[in-house]
Amino acid sequence: MEEYKGLSAGMKILLAKAEELGWWSSAWIEESQNNRTYVEMGQHSPAGEDFSMIIDFDAEDQCSSFRDSLESYYEDFDIDEHVEMWVEARRNGISGVPSIRELVKDAEEIDAMILKLSQTLREMEVEDEDD
Repeated sequence: MEEYKGLSAGMKILLAKAEELGWWSSAWIEESQNNRTYVEMGQHSPAGEDFSMIIDFDAEDQCSSFRDSLESYYEDFDIDEHVEMWVEARRNGISGVPSIRELVKDAEEIDAMILKLSQTLREMEVEDEDD
């Protein structure tokens, strides 16, 4: 995996907007995986989780494919699974895991953060042809 340096102007605008919303991001390419391109994005949740996600995109259709992948990530994000992951981590001795009540609230906030990001980027009129 190495840093992907071929981001279109439109994709750079989308990632800059994400940064305004508090998200950090890094674009990567994995040549060993058929040149898979993706963006790793993250931010701290209200409860302090260092939440991150991997959003794939097509190098030839960056903006549209990135927004579609982000929307799919949001649709697939499962609050219950996220909470269960942390409950299991606590059972396995990970310290600092909040109460279940706080985990549920935090997972709901993460879900809302992803939705806000997805909706905001979807509403932007940016295209890859802006290069």
